[in-house]
Amino acid sequence: MFTSLENTPEYSQVTNIFKSSPLYSQVNEGMRVRIKNDYDRQDSVLVTLWTPERQKKLGTWTVPRGESVYLGMNGTTLRITGDYKIKVGEEWGWVNIGDVAVQHGTTWVTTVRKIYQATHANDKVIQPN
Repeated sequence: MFTSLENTPEYSQVTNIFKSSPLYSQVNEGMRVRIKNDYDRQDSVLVTLWTPERQKKLGTWTVPRGESVYLGMNGTTLRITGDYKIKVGEEWGWVNIGDVAVQHGTTWVTTVRKIYQATHANDKVIQPN
């Protein structure tokens, strides 16, 4: 059985500590991030977000196939600038969110396929005959 910790004093304390940290204000200065999983090779994919210099991993989210999600932490939608790094899956590199997303109002909008293509752009793919 799953028990939610959201309404406990411990959760409130951790949330308040996080909201008072420099990282919280840093990730809430920019725009929201919405990602659609348009990748048809598997049921869900992992999306990981890093700070601009990759010194801190902000989180990893599972995005089900066909779903469109906003990235968030502790019940709060993240707000980031275009130089934050994003990647799909466990391997390969990362790319600036601003290089693979389009700005719609206050939201960065992108797809799993765009992120995947950007991080695999230099791969040599052998085509079948």
